Amino acid sequence: MSYFKSVNFAVFVSAIVAVSATALVVMNSPTGRVEAVNPSVKSSEVGANYGKLQDLLKAGKWEKANSETTRLMLWIAYQGKEVPEVWIDPETMAKFPCTDLRTINRLWVESSKGRLGFSVQRRIYEQAGKDWLKFNERLGWYSPSGDLDGNSLTEKPKDGGLPLITREIGWPSLTQRLGECGIQ
Repeated sequence: MSYFKSVNFAVFVSAIVAVSATALVVMNSPTGRVEAVNPSVKSSEVGANYGKLQDLLKAGKWEKANSETTRLMLWIAYQGKEVPEVWIDPETMAKFPCTDLRTINRLWVESSKGRLGFSVQRRIYEQAGKDWLKFNERLGWYSPSGDLDGNSLTEKPKDGGLPLITREIGWPSLTQRLGECGIQ
């Protein structure tokens, strides 16, 4: 009888390990429906390919990853349409797919060990009392002298310093969409 108990226990443990390996993280979406996201798969609602971004981030090529993030976000925002300019207007940003925004954020956060990404920026913005100038100073995006060393943003970025795409999107519409998508 103890043989069967040990076999059943082994089967039970194997099942737990198998389920854990493919565990689904369930997140509530702003639409009220529940989405299942496998954390090992980088998701896209519009078929965006995150392979290049993931490779650049894993290699610590922050400047190239920042450019790829901008390219991806413009492609996602204006999929199949001619990009009117290198800018995502607030109306278009309000429709930006949450799954893709979460994926981009997750790639940055995971690759930087929690130092970079939209959620990190949002937290710093809140800590700065939503003061745009203080926020920019903390991220290294602004210096009172006006002299910014571009390399400091890309070679050794400050916490939250990347991705730097506020010129392409605008912080107010990005931070609003982050909140709507549940990205803290």
